[in-house]
Amino acid sequence: MYGLFDRGATRVMRFALVVLFALAAIGMGGRAAAADAAEVNAPDKGGKRFAVVWRLSGDVSATMGAAGKPRKLRQGDPVLVGETLRAAASAEAVLRTEDAGWIAVRPGAVFVAERFVADGRASDEFVVRIVTGALRMITGWIGHSNRDGHRVTTPTATIGIRGTDH
Repeated sequence: MYGLFDRGATRVMRFALVVLFALAAIGMGGRAAAADAAEVNAPDKGGKRFAVVWRLSGDVSATMGAAGKPRKLRQGDPVLVGETLRAAASAEAVLRTEDAGWIAVRPGAVFVAERFVADGRASDEFVVRIVTGALRMITGWIGHSNRDGHRVTTPTATIGIRGTDH
């Protein structure tokens, strides 16, 4: 009967460890490459980071100001306060906000993170303006700790609360 420290078991364990370390090294290389890509696609000028692109499908772009040059977003890219995000008709994105919230950008949506202050104070703010289309949001800690500082403005008065699309 073979025990844990028999020759055959030791070889299998060594092989398993080599494979494990190789996979870990490949994974770290992929993360480094993704970080490099995000750094290359970072905006030239900008304000405070509002969110990070967590998932992406299709063409979603961010533009700083009216005269800014659009940049195509990729997974891991930062989204800054003041940038206008535009999702193509067949595109969607999921953003992870800096206050641990989530925003699902629906196809054809255009929105702007107008104000975002997340310093851990009672005066923190989260102000988003939906220009067109739909978003789905799960509020982060700003929405829980400062309800008056968490605002979503729309061109119409239709808004859903607690997990509905708006």
